[in-house]
Amino acid sequence: MRLIFLLLLLFSTAPLSASEVQVVGEVLFVSQHAWAERAEGAIPLKPGDAIRLGDILETAPNAQLHLKMIDHGFLALRPGTRLHIRDYRPPVADDDSAGIKLELLQGALRSITGHIGEAQKERFRLNTPLAAIGIRGTDFSVNVLPDSVQASVFKGMISMSPFVSTCLRETLGPCLGEQAVLAAASLDTYIELRAGADRPSIIHTLPLDLQPTPEEEHSRRLLLSTDAPANGQAPGLPFTLAVQVPSSPSSATTFETPRPQGILPSASPSIITLGEHKLSLDRDLDGLDALQEQSLGTNPFQQDTDADGLPDAHDPRPTLSDRYRLGSTSYLLPPAQLSLFRLDNIQIERIPWGSPSLD
Repeated sequence: MRLIFLLLLLFSTAPLSASEVQVVGEVLFVSQHAWAERAEGAIPLKPGDAIRLGDILETAPNAQLHLKMIDHGFLALRPGTRLHIRDYRPPVADDDSAGIKLELLQGALRSITGHIGEAQKERFRLNTPLAAIGIRGTDFSVNVLPDSVQASVFKGMISMSPFVSTCLRETLGPCLGEQAVLAAASLDTYIELRAGADRPSIIHTLPLDLQPTPEEEHSRRLLLSTDAPANGQAPGLPFTLAVQVPSSPSSATTFETPRPQGILPSASPSIITLGEHKLSLDRDLDGLDALQEQSLGTNPFQQDTDADGLPDAHDPRPTLSDRYRLGSTSYLLPPAQLSLFRLDNIQIERIPWGSPSLD
């Protein structure tokens, strides 16, 4: 009898076989080091690896991890992030618990809703240490700080609420009630819940640290491409970083990059006549007039505010320089060129314009 009991105990506690493990996504891209915490230990991740239900994913302080989920959703973990995949299952008639439940333990995350979230918005929940976040078909970023949670919406809408009697950690979907706040897509605001606050606030400031990164846009294009290879490298584009870096800012002006919303190119400087005086609003001839420069926070007397090789009107992040370090060599690489390369051995340093460390 004792032998039978021991055998039953052994089989009941045996790890799941590969066929029994529920796969909820796969790795699209890894920069530096990222791993999944599982019963068998910390498993290093590489492009093509499966992501399992229950995984706690973590990125090193200088790393990023991008995931393609089973419903074609997209998750991007930024440096120093821990994310628990608590659930990621299509809802079924006989299971009220199924849906998407994520817990951002620390760090920053970008999420683009897939088929499950689009069809069952009331079954999606992202919990953070301070706040619950629900969606309405959304592309958004969240950043967990020691005393607050911040989120920026790029498409759709999210709700944010502190954990109260009407908003429990255990439930799914967006929280309702007086303490929940809705935030729609915006270029110049973000939503924030501070520790101890009754409800989140809308902050009217450009959320630079929450903006989509060039690496995320690179992975998102791979996700949308039907012939994207599993190793995270664009087809037919070798990793030849050194020869692709422009030798001067002017040589980068021919690259097509996304234009910030609301910015229109101007073929010539705008002129306003004030009596006998003419005032050129586009003093630096970068395609933005003074009012546009002011709204973006860029330098009206310098074509390339962040000195990353792209004039402000053609730079999706005109006030934040992206410096890419490969070994001991440092490059300033525009986002359009970044999409040509594998990024698993490039360290990224973002420097705001005006910083003393920016050459």
